[in-house]
Amino acid sequence: IVGSGTISVQVRRYKTSFAIVVTDSGRGIPHHLLPCLFDKGATFGKLKGNGLGLFYARETIQSLRGQISISSKQNQGTIVTIRLPLEI
Repeated sequence: IVGSGTISVQVRRYKTSFAIVVTDSGRGIPHHLLPCLFDKGATFGKLKGNGLGLFYARETIQSLRGQISISSKQNQGTIVTIRLPLEI
């Protein structure tokens, strides 16, 4: 295990949709990288990886009429929110 911290997963239900919210207390993602996280081929700070994970995650979620967003603050953690309609 590298470092320490917490990860939480919450599911929130709304009238016509639901959200999966994943929060961590890690070091966060640098602000200048946030706009290009979903770009095809984007990979930062990893020795392995082809930069397709978040790209295809977004494509899949959008094909289900959903949305994914990431917010992060340096040294305060990251929040990933996936919102999908109740009926797909």
